[in-house]
Amino acid sequence: MEDRGYLVAHPTLIDPKGHAPAEQQHITHKEPLVANDILNHPNFVKKNLCNSFSDRTVQRFYKFNSSIIGDLTNLVHGSHCSKYRLTRIPGTNAFAGIVNETCDSLAFCACSTVDRLCLNCHRMEQNECECPCECPLEVNECTGNLSYAENRNPSCEVHQEPLSLTVMDSSLQDTLPQCINTRCSQRFTS
Repeated sequence: MEDRGYLVAHPTLIDPKGHAPAEQQHITHKEPLVANDILNHPNFVKKNLCNSFSDRTVQRFYKFNSSIIGDLTNLVHGSHCSKYRLTRIPGTNAFAGIVNETCDSLAFCACSTVDRLCLNCHRMEQNECECPCECPLEVNECTGNLSYAENRNPSCEVHQEPLSLTVMDSSLQDTLPQCINTRCSQRFTS
């Protein structure tokens, strides 16, 4: 798992029928028992939100502490169905984990199965399990101002597209005639 909770490797990410591997699968979706327990570990995971103005959404996402020392194991001792051990991989933003699940999953993480919309946009609790999701950014159509609650959110990081300049052979430009002869020096009015 990487430091935002997305799985890098998991038995369910590989399709036995030979289809391409699934991508962008989150621990909250694939391992809800583990995710519910991890949310109770102090200083290990923080649920964040930010305003994305490019698509007018409030993004909810997780950030895991990749500098944590030692292994993480079950915090809630009543979780007899699922035992896990999670450790950071030094020098990376990744964690390695192993899960031993002995019975059917009884945990639930709120996840939409058809889109990225949050199932409850009116509240966000740190220890309440939900998949990374988004809510509409509430903007007053007349003034362009954000609602009071959303005005307190930080802006999301903007990922700038790489700048690529076209390389042009200068000898080609030298052989082109001038497009328009404006004769500006001969004009008295515009």
